Amino acid sequence: MKYSLTLTLLACICLFITPALATTINYGDIVLSAQAPTFGKFTEIWDLTEGDLTLTFVYNSTQLVDIPYGKMTQARLGVFDTSTDGYYIPPDETGIWLVAMTGNPSISDDFLGLEKLNGYDETYYNLPSVPSDRYNNYRFWWDRDAGEGDTANTGRLYTVIITLHATSDTTGTAYMNIRGLDQGFEEDGNPDTIELIPAGITWTGDMKHLRVFYSLYCYQIYRTAAFEDLTATNTPQIQGLKIKVYEISLPPGIENGFISKLTAAQKKIIQKQYIPARQMLGAFINQANAQRGKSLTTGQADNLIATAEGIINTFPKK
Repeated sequence: MKYSLTLTLLACICLFITPALATTINYGDIVLSAQAPTFGKFTEIWDLTEGDLTLTFVYNSTQLVDIPYGKMTQARLGVFDTSTDGYYIPPDETGIWLVAMTGNPSISDDFLGLEKLNGYDETYYNLPSVPSDRYNNYRFWWDRDAGEGDTANTGRLYTVIITLHATSDTTGTAYMNIRGLDQGFEEDGNPDTIELIPAGITWTGDMKHLRVFYSLYCYQIYRTAAFEDLTATNTPQIQGLKIKVYEISLPPGIENGFISKLTAAQKKIIQKQYIPARQMLGAFINQANAQRGKSLTTGQADNLIATAEGIINTFPKK
């Protein structure tokens, strides 16, 4: 399933409610050109209580240039419950979504954050706990042009993975990975460490009836933004395994080794490439065994290995 859309008016596509027909749906490229608020949604209804939902895409802000002083653009993509159809920004506390903001005077930066209330900042991040200072954040503001290193100088292209999990029929958690990096907050005054990672948000809505939506609002200027290669996937709980790793507080090099393997496995699962996903999780298990009695206690190693093996057991047998 593939969509390529250019919209200039407030639009609601997709008139029928149907259940999701596959584990993975590729929606293709969503191109939004707008001055007035522009909105779209897909037909599939996702039940988060039946499995985590992963949204992966490339956010392309290369056309968001020459923005006049005092103006900004806001692009959004995420999920909302079906009781709120028809809003270009869903009502507060009825879903969760990426908000990507580019504006002038901060024209050299793109802001990418999760939002459950209309307000594009880090205020509502509360996982694993509420940060003591929301301004000590990492991987929210991204340099579009200047040379601040490979992960800062983005070229206005952002590979994004949003992972959604239901904790009840009406509550859930959301985390976002950008350019292979989890968002986080620094707490101890040392800029070389990130204590609250991965950082996420609790949110509310009807977890059994969620629809993927997208929107663009350009504040009286005509601009174009795109969500490219958008894919929605019911994935095993890789995010939960990441959190277990972070909670152990391993040395940075060892922790990064675990996390990089899980991120690679997650990408392969999204692509339905289960053989390399199994290999990456196998490498994760090997690392856990190698760290048993060193950086990991026996109990910690056993827990990580059992969780990884549980994910592998959800893969197709062939």
